[in-house]
Amino acid sequence: TVYVPEGAKSAYNVSPWNNYEIVEFLDALNISDNGSANYAQAEDAAKDEINYTRNYAHTGWQALYVPFDIPYDAISDKFDVAELNNFHQFDDDDDGIFDRTELEVLRLRAGSTIEHHTPYVIRAKTAGEQTVTLTDATAYRAEEKEFECMSLKRRYVFHGTYSGVSGTDMLAGGFYALSNGELCRAASASAALGGFRWYMSVTDRATGQPVSPAALPEKMRIVEKEGGEATGIAAAPAAAPLLK
Repeated sequence: TVYVPEGAKSAYNVSPWNNYEIVEFLDALNISDNGSANYAQAEDAAKDEINYTRNYAHTGWQALYVPFDIPYDAISDKFDVAELNNFHQFDDDDDGIFDRTELEVLRLRAGSTIEHHTPYVIRAKTAGEQTVTLTDATAYRAEEKEFECMSLKRRYVFHGTYSGVSGTDMLAGGFYALSNGELCRAASASAALGGFRWYMSVTDRATGQPVSPAALPEKMRIVEKEGGEATGIAAAPAAAPLLK
C-alpha cells in the first residue's frame, strides 16, 4: 500500500505505483482545546487542514493565542475578536490613588487576519464547543512570545503560552488571566492556565521587579475602543527575559 496526499491519487496511476494499492490521506492538524491541550511543533509545516476545537463555556471575552493565521471573515459569523490596545487607570475618588484599571481592546474589522503567536481576545456569540477549520494553512513552530504596554510607572507584559502555566506559578508570579470576561489576578494555587492562551505580568518600570499585589486591583475590566487603530501593545524586545 502506498499513501499519497489527498487529490494526488490519479497522478500515481502509472507504473510502478499502479502495482500497489493507492490510498489518499489528508495531512491535517487536529487540536482539541479543553484547557489541557498543548502544542510543541518544532518547525513550520504546511497543512491541508487545521481543525481547532474549543469549548466556549460562556459568551464573554476569552484569551486566544494560536500558532496559525485565521482570516477573521471566516469566523466573524460565530465570533467577535479584538486585539489588545492599551491600558487606562482611573482615580475615581480623587485621592491620588488609582482605583480602577481597564484594558482597552479594538474589535477586528472585515478583511482582518488573526495572526499567529499574537495575543487576542475572542468572544463566542453562542456558548458551547465549536471548531474553526482552515484549509491550506501553515502551522507555525511553537513560540511563546511576549508583548508589552507601558505606563509611566508600570510595564504590562502579555505572555503567550502553548504549554500552559501551573496554578502555583500563576499565584507566585501574581499573574493575571482572563476569567468570565475580566482580567483576574490569580488568587489561589488552583488557578492553572491552559495552553493556547495568554497571561499578564505587571512590573515596576524603575526597578524591573513585580509590583506588589497589594498595589494592584484584583480584577481589570475589558473595554472596547470605538474605531481607530491599535497603538498601545507592542512586541517585547527579543532579548527581554521571561518574567516569573
